[in-house]
Amino acid sequence: MLTNTNQSVLFLRNPARDASTEIDAVYSNPAGLAFLKKDGFHISLNGQSAFQTRTITSTFDKFAAFGGNDTKTYKGEVSVPFIPSVQAAYKNDNWVFSGSFAITGGGGKATFNNGLSSFEFIVAMIPVLAQGTGIDKYSVDSYMEGKQYIFGLQLGATYKITDFLSVFAGVRMNYVSNSYFGYLRNIQVNNPGTDIMVPAADTFKALAAYYPEGSDTYTNLIKLGAASEDRELDCKQTGWGATPIIGVDFKKVNGMLVLNLK
Repeated sequence: MLTNTNQSVLFLRNPARDASTEIDAVYSNPAGLAFLKKDGFHISLNGQSAFQTRTITSTFDKFAAFGGNDTKTYKGEVSVPFIPSVQAAYKNDNWVFSGSFAITGGGGKATFNNGLSSFEFIVAMIPVLAQGTGIDKYSVDSYMEGKQYIFGLQLGATYKITDFLSVFAGVRMNYVSNSYFGYLRNIQVNNPGTDIMVPAADTFKALAAYYPEGSDTYTNLIKLGAASEDRELDCKQTGWGATPIIGVDFKKVNGMLVLNLK
């Protein structure tokens, strides 16, 4: 259940905000702003925090070559110290002009201190590809960190047609900023025929020297040596988009029923 885009601390007291006719309706039901009780300015300033632990369990028989267990757990710590949002509206008789600024997606950092299973999967195949050399173990230092932010700005206008029907038209623009950093370092394999761990790249290059240059075995060992070098991920992504919003709100006169379409 995804709730980190609720945009209002009112959600913490009542998670059924989709038909709100209070100030948080700027985000969840902008057409419902027509039923704000008073004319004038309305504003809501919100700050929330979120902390999670995300656990990935992955089973792959080749993982057993690093620690003896083919099932591994990768724990990610997610921290979002501050999730801000601002909603504002100005009501004048049947018209309401509103706007909001918030982090509409992402908003924090996830850190996997032991990397991800998809990272280790690649390294776990090294002993398989080195079959026949006496190498049957591996080890690796792996790390992954991701940050995601989607900043949303919304503007629009609401008009109350009757005492029970209102409409809204507006636009929301999102700006996306993502970054990912990770690495595979210090890849090691066992010295052939022993349990002593040694740098993989140097070991494969040394083994290749025992075979004729250009032979299949030589070529394979050279490729394994290259594949065992440190690898680093450093990726940044940005983008933006704008989406029109049309809303309709129907409120039964006695206030017992509220329907909205957005």
